[in-house]
Amino acid sequence: MIKRIGIHAVVAVAGFALIASSFILTMTAHAQSAAAACAIAGNVARHLTTGSTGADVTALQNWLISKGYSIPAGATGYFGTQTRAAVAAYQAANGIVPAAGYFGPITRAKVAAQCVVVVPPADDQDDEDEDEDNDDDKQNEADESEDALEDARDSLDNARDEVEEANDDGEDTDDAEEDLDEAEELLDEADEAFDDGDYDEVMDLIEEAEDLIDEALDDVDADDEEVDGDDNVETSAEVNDRSGADNDIATFEIEFILNAFNQDAYIDEDTSVSINYEIQDSSGDDVGGATSLSAVLQSSANQDDGYFVVEEGEEETFTLTVSFDPLAADEGAHYRLQLESVEFNDTDAAPDQTWTASPENRFRTDYVYIAD
Repeated sequence: MIKRIGIHAVVAVAGFALIASSFILTMTAHAQSAAAACAIAGNVARHLTTGSTGADVTALQNWLISKGYSIPAGATGYFGTQTRAAVAAYQAANGIVPAAGYFGPITRAKVAAQCVVVVPPADDQDDEDEDEDNDDDKQNEADESEDALEDARDSLDNARDEVEEANDDGEDTDDAEEDLDEAEELLDEADEAFDDGDYDEVMDLIEEAEDLIDEALDDVDADDEEVDGDDNVETSAEVNDRSGADNDIATFEIEFILNAFNQDAYIDEDTSVSINYEIQDSSGDDVGGATSLSAVLQSSANQDDGYFVVEEGEEETFTLTVSFDPLAADEGAHYRLQLESVEFNDTDAAPDQTWTASPENRFRTDYVYIAD
C-alpha cells in the first residue's frame, strides 16, 4: 500500500539540518526500509568488524548496497568477508585511510554525514514489493543457516570434550579425533559458503559435519560399552538351617544377562578370575572373612577351554551362586550378596576389560538372617 504523506519539517542528520519545503513524498516499503537502515547506519553505537551480528549490521549492509557497494549475499546481519570488502571500497572511495574494512569512528562519522535516503518513484512499487519479498526469503535462509552453524559448532565442542575425556581414561580415540577434525574443516567451508550467500551449500556441509560428529561419539560409546548388562536381573537368598552350632549356611544367587558389542567376550569360568563380589552386612559393609565361602558361575554361553564365550552381537544368561558360612563371631546377623563387576577379554586370555554392575541395587540379593 502506498502512503502519500505531506511533509514540512526540519530533519537533523549528524548535526546537519536538511530543510524540506511542503511537498508530497511517495514513501514505498523499500524507502521505509532504506530510511530505517540509514538512520541506524548513521547512528551505530559501536564499532563493527568481521564476526559482528545484529540489526545495526543489517542496516549498514542495506545502506552500502543502496550506495552501490556490492554484497552478493545481501543484508544477512552477519559482518563477513563480503561486508568487509564493501566497507573497504566505501572507505577508499571517500578518502578514509586505511581502507581496511573496519567500521570504526571515522567511517561512522562519514556515513552519518552522508546518510540521505533516495526515494524510488511510485510506479516501481510492484518491483520493490517483489524485491522485498526476495530479500525476506534470503534473510530467513541466512538466519536459519547462521543458527545451524552455531548449533553445529556447539555440537563439535561438546564432542571434543567427550573424546578428550575418553582419551584421559586411556581409550584409543584416534579415529574419533580424525572424524572431529574433518567435521571442523567442513564447518570452516560452511562459514565460507555463508559469506558467499550459498545457504543450500551451508546446510549440506553442516549435515556432513554432523554425521562425522555422530560417528566420533559412536566410537567413544563403543569403547565404553563393549559389554553391557541387561536390566532383567533375578536374585535369591536363602539359609539352610542345619542342626548343631556354627553350621548354618546361606546360599545367594544372582542371575543376569550380558550383551557383547563390537567384539566377542571371553569370561573365565573361575570366579576368582572373572567375578568381583562382596558379602555385605546390614550396614552394607564387606564382611571379608568366612568359615566357608564358595562361588560358582554358570552360563547359557558356549564354553571354550575354560571360558564362557559371548559372541559379538549376542546375549547370554549368567548365574552366580555363592555359599556363605560366617565366622562364629559374625553369626546372629543379616547378610546379602552384592555383584560388583565381571572381568573379560576379547580372546581366550587374561581379562583386560571390565563390566561394572550398575546401578548396584539391581545386582544384589535381599538380606537373610544367619542364626548360627
